[in-house]
Amino acid sequence: GLHWQSVLLGGLVGGLLGFVAARWSPPWHLVLLGGLVVLVYRLLSAWLFRNREVLSLAAERVPSADLPYVVPFEAHSGYIGADYFRDLARESDGSFARNAPDIGIVASVDSLRGPQFDPGQVDPLIREFYEHTSRFNLTIIPRWQPLMKPVFMLYKRALAQPMGQANLPFNQEEAQRGIVSYIDTIEYEAQEAEIRGWVRAFAESGEAIYVGVYTTFRHDDIGYVSVGFPLPAANFTATLLPYNLPDGGLQLTSRQTGLAYPGHYLSFFEEDDLTVLALPAFNEEIRVYLQDGRLQTDHRFFLGNQLFLTLFYTMQRTAEV
Repeated sequence: GLHWQSVLLGGLVGGLLGFVAARWSPPWHLVLLGGLVVLVYRLLSAWLFRNREVLSLAAERVPSADLPYVVPFEAHSGYIGADYFRDLARESDGSFARNAPDIGIVASVDSLRGPQFDPGQVDPLIREFYEHTSRFNLTIIPRWQPLMKPVFMLYKRALAQPMGQANLPFNQEEAQRGIVSYIDTIEYEAQEAEIRGWVRAFAESGEAIYVGVYTTFRHDDIGYVSVGFPLPAANFTATLLPYNLPDGGLQLTSRQTGLAYPGHYLSFFEEDDLTVLALPAFNEEIRVYLQDGRLQTDHRFFLGNQLFLTLFYTMQRTAEV
């Protein structure tokens, strides 16, 4: 399962049985040891985590138009990177622009109106950030739970950096080298359609941190934000529900909403159809607020109910209004 308890349990089972096998005479055959580790781990995992659903099938070979909670963009190569939208525009005959003046990750915060969210209560600076994101730069400080650090380091080196996606800073030193932020757009005049993407990258190397397609949709008079992260022949989508916070703040969350759509989804493409896996054990919460006149964001990630990462953002307006 994709939660830190399973990662810890796997390491403990492997380490303990490896320690026993190293002192056993004659030595255990490695294939038998490996099989025993898997067997013991699976038995313990099934017992300890018996009430936790990690994966579920949300859709099988369904047209993407019927899945509003999924943002259906994939990567056609093994590398996504900071130029994903430029390459996509070239492939699809769209008109590409980077950081157009006053462009935002959403066209209007008003599109998110719902029973739990009144756009009129949002502080004007927070509204400006969402609707005119290119006016702002940002800094980021990561705080990893200690048990997740070695797991993430392996993931970062083996997958995130070579793939150019979800390549988060490992520590504050790496983050302080500087972050650049772009709002990329692709326009299709014939279809009267527009794609909005937010690219965050390390300033020093140009390596992508996040490459996401930002959309909003409405269902049953509720507004949602969906962010799709292209992967090779696949997609990871986060669909979040907005709430008002005190003093004009805004929260986007997939946790304990009681609704069907908020959550995280891994999608696989089969021509024009999608097969979608829901990831109920993965959750996130984004809190945007003002503190001492500064625009701040606390972005928390959870596996089960366990917090494993918080990204602290500070956003500062750089363009004159």
